[in-house]
Amino acid sequence: MIFPNPISIKSRFGHHTVASQIKRLLKKFRNCLVSILTRNQRNIKLPGRAKINFWWLIWRRKSNMLEYMVWFWLGLFVIAFVLEIFTADMISIWFAIAAIPSFIIALAGGDIIFQSVSFVVFTLVLLLLTRPVVKKYLKTNEIKTNVDAMVGMTGKVIKEITPNDTGRILIRALDWAAVSKEVITVGEMARVLDVEGNKLIVEKIEK
Repeated sequence: MIFPNPISIKSRFGHHTVASQIKRLLKKFRNCLVSILTRNQRNIKLPGRAKINFWWLIWRRKSNMLEYMVWFWLGLFVIAFVLEIFTADMISIWFAIAAIPSFIIALAGGDIIFQSVSFVVFTLVLLLLTRPVVKKYLKTNEIKTNVDAMVGMTGKVIKEITPNDTGRILIRALDWAAVSKEVITVGEMARVLDVEGNKLIVEKIEK
């Protein structure tokens, strides 16, 4: 866009007309997108006062965009966190965590591109490095919980149990190694008192 020389305008129409021309130019700029203004700012030649208003307009629109991004990252964190609570798939939680640094950057007024890059990097690192470890940990806890749930169950002894020898007990169609402080013969019923490693500590059920 080519703008008239402000000196020639002033000589023809006077100072009042120059001010009117500047106001009309600023009105046109208000309808432009920030991206277009930023891309073409080096090629635009404006009178001094118009330049000040021009930069103020860009700053205000950028400030509004940064404010929107603060709410965007906060909303993303809340949504991802709620999804993780209901799904427990160990995926949404990483998006929630990755949104925290971007949220902080947005609060500090950091560039939107920097916010986006931060979110992508943190998400990939968390997914690739920590998810397998956490999944393994949760699986181990699940197995441990299932074994601990056997306390109180009863089963039939299929191999004699003595204080000096490990026997075998059948519980819910599963064969388990079992130990006891007393002798429990084959065919008798026993109750699980505790779990020690891969062995069950049992006691004889008196008839």
